[in-house]
Amino acid sequence: RKRLFLDGLFNHDHGTCKPHRKLNETCLPFMTHDIFNHELYESYCPCEQGLECRGVTVDEAEHSVVHHNPRCQPPES
Repeated sequence: RKRLFLDGLFNHDHGTCKPHRKLNETCLPFMTHDIFNHELYESYCPCEQGLECRGVTVDEAEHSVVHHNPRCQPPES
């Protein structure tokens, strides 16, 4: 479930979400949850169960991780 950005400031128990992202659809690797209800996503729906959001390529540095062209993909082995 997702809380819409303009859904009101104090409605932390409900929201609407489009269908989960499917294989190879764009996604956000670092999704934000509502601070009062961690079952609600702030602005984006997650990938379908069994998929994870990661970049086609990922650059990791000491203090940062950059996902290039993030997509819903099967987990890496």
